[in-house]
Amino acid sequence: MPLLPVSTVRSSTPLSVQRSLYQLNSDQVALQRDYDQLSTGRRVLRISDDPAAASRAISLQRGIDRSNQLIRNATSTSAFYQSADTSLDRITGSLTEARGITVQAAQNVLSLDEREAFAISIRQTLDSILGAGNSLFRDQQLLGGALDSGQGYRVTDDGVMFDGNDAVGRAEYGAGSTSPINVSGNAALGVYTTIVEGQPLNAALDSNTRLVDLKGGIGVKAGVIRISDGNEWQPVDLSEASSIGDIKDVIEQLDLNGRTLSVTISGDAIQIEYTDGLPGTLAIDNGTGSTLATDLAIENRLGLQAPPIIGDRLAPRITSSTKVTDLAFGAGIDLASGFQIRQNDRVFNVDVSQAKTVGDVLIAVNRSGADVRAELDQNDGRLRIRSLRSGVD
Repeated sequence: MPLLPVSTVRSSTPLSVQRSLYQLNSDQVALQRDYDQLSTGRRVLRISDDPAAASRAISLQRGIDRSNQLIRNATSTSAFYQSADTSLDRITGSLTEARGITVQAAQNVLSLDEREAFAISIRQTLDSILGAGNSLFRDQQLLGGALDSGQGYRVTDDGVMFDGNDAVGRAEYGAGSTSPINVSGNAALGVYTTIVEGQPLNAALDSNTRLVDLKGGIGVKAGVIRISDGNEWQPVDLSEASSIGDIKDVIEQLDLNGRTLSVTISGDAIQIEYTDGLPGTLAIDNGTGSTLATDLAIENRLGLQAPPIIGDRLAPRITSSTKVTDLAFGAGIDLASGFQIRQNDRVFNVDVSQAKTVGDVLIAVNRSGADVRAELDQNDGRLRIRSLRSGVD
């Protein structure tokens, strides 16, 4: 076998020996690689053998692993479905049986013993329904809420209490497609129903309103704007702003050839004008790569609109930290008198006179002692009260 590189007469003997040893070592490594490929049946044993082929193999293996995981998800979801169907069939059978007993009892004159027998049968069907409602699969409630291993339903003296949640678990079984793996208590048994849903609360802006809460929660991304009095543009860096108050503070520090600006926050709008109240050109535009002026509806790039520049319809999202005084577009809501919750013959007085925020109102309702749960729908900006007790008015 030829040895490369070939020694020449101009090379010293030690250098020729070193080259020969290097070539022998390289040949031995190549032979060992061939032996490894023959013994394992694999052409690529490490990424350095063929980086391009190794990258393709890794991508294919990831695809196989993902496909296997999706198969496991589908199998698990199918098992959840079967268990939920079994529980729902059990509930349906129990309700059918209870209806039959009721019809039979209503069509006849019954003795006390017969009444007691029918009552026992009804209680047994109720126990069967509760047992099905509290059924678990893989330590999760099937009809009482996902990620809840406790009992979702229990019988009390005057009804049935729901102690679960309305969460529905989901599993991915395709490219971005998900499927629910359980049924909510409301969908299955009509529990946890909404008894009161308020009107939109319509919050007003204040200095603490976050940019991410504007436009109903769509949010406004901080960035850079530029402002001009008709001469040169001045950049205004608002990339670190997190609230309307931050924007107000930065703009009011700007000096436009000796004139300053005033920012007023009211309703769902901000108003920008010269502090001295005199007229003049006031142009506002987006900075490079920013859309902040457009998002705040204060863009006046050509300066054609005379001040004040008003950016309205910012519609801040209602959150638990929204102040009560900011509701109803800033008019506020009078909570001094509070309200009552009545369940059968029980009356619960809810004192919200000291509530400062929407979260305080929610806490007051949930701590009133009534078997209800108050929550905030942030998408629509309204309060919702759900009943935790079934079988009562």
